[in-house]
Amino acid sequence: MRDRLAAYLRDLVSLGVRGFRIDAAKHIHTNDLAAILDPLHASVEPDPYIYQEVIDPGTEAVRKANITRMATVDRV
Repeated sequence: MRDRLAAYLRDLVSLGVRGFRIDAAKHIHTNDLAAILDPLHASVEPDPYIYQEVIDPGTEAVRKANITRMATVDRV
């Protein structure tokens, strides 16, 4: 499934899409996000902008810092 999602995103970029927003990114395991996003960054030009929505008031088990290496994270 991760390969199919990565292929779908690559196809969208080839059609002119320049960015993606991932809602509730903290509910997607970081290994899954990496498996989808890393090939995308490595295989398309220009590199698409990816924004991850993560609500982190400081009391959550998953923190923004856990996923910032893969894409921009909001400041909520």
